[in-house]
Amino acid sequence: MGSWLGNLSLKYKFWAVNAVAFVTTLLLVLYAMQAEQQARVDTSRQAAQAQARLLAAWPADAVLPASDTLLTYNKGQTPTFNTLALPELADARDWVALNKPANDRLLSGAQIFTRSTGQQVAVLAFAPTFLQVFQDRFSHYAAAVFVLMLLMLCASQLLIRFLLSQLNALKDVMLHVEKSGDLAARVPNRSDDEVGQMAKAFNAMQAGYQRVVNTVSQTAGRLDQGAAHLAAGMKDVRQGMLGQQSETDQVATAINEMTATVHHIAQHATATRDQSQTADA
Repeated sequence: MGSWLGNLSLKYKFWAVNAVAFVTTLLLVLYAMQAEQQARVDTSRQAAQAQARLLAAWPADAVLPASDTLLTYNKGQTPTFNTLALPELADARDWVALNKPANDRLLSGAQIFTRSTGQQVAVLAFAPTFLQVFQDRFSHYAAAVFVLMLLMLCASQLLIRFLLSQLNALKDVMLHVEKSGDLAARVPNRSDDEVGQMAKAFNAMQAGYQRVVNTVSQTAGRLDQGAAHLAAGMKDVRQGMLGQQSETDQVATAINEMTATVHHIAQHATATRDQSQTADA
């Protein structure tokens, strides 16, 4: 799962975030409907309690006003509302929570008081069900969610385009450097966010590499010049050595010739001595 998300394009990751935001918004709408339904239940309870306080002060010899939310019964008797038995109200007092469906409404509870005649009176509190609130508010919430999601998608697309433009510029320059080895390439940067900081770091790295390469190139050039000078010096030395060798060969030849001459003179001297000795004899 982690590797799959890591290989997913950044654009689709933003879309996934938008989907999560949409689901979260729907859950918030459902919670708002539930809160509204509960608020209506509380409002109906407060209205029933206020009506019960008003009717409790009603004259004992006067007939209570007719209302479909009033139930009169004797203590211990199980009252009914439209064939719906309400045994919880038989011996109850004050507020009684019921939360029972009654036709198309929710009977949330009843406020009970006892008249001076001993007669029990229950003021019923009705509230809409959650489904009724949903049906009643669906169009309003749907329009609100549609507008909010449309604004979110527009803002998200603008953000995606902005981020991808910077990331694609960085990616294109890096691929160009990888293929061509161009150390003079720089990423155009006009922001100071995380992507901008990455671009600045890449540009600084390129500048550092370029300085190193320039230094190495200059050093290599100086080494080439030194090697050329050394080669020229060695050539001069070789020529000098060749000249000395030629002179040495000439001296050796002269010495050999002198040796031969001396040897020849010695031979003539020996012959002359022999002839002199022969003549003396």
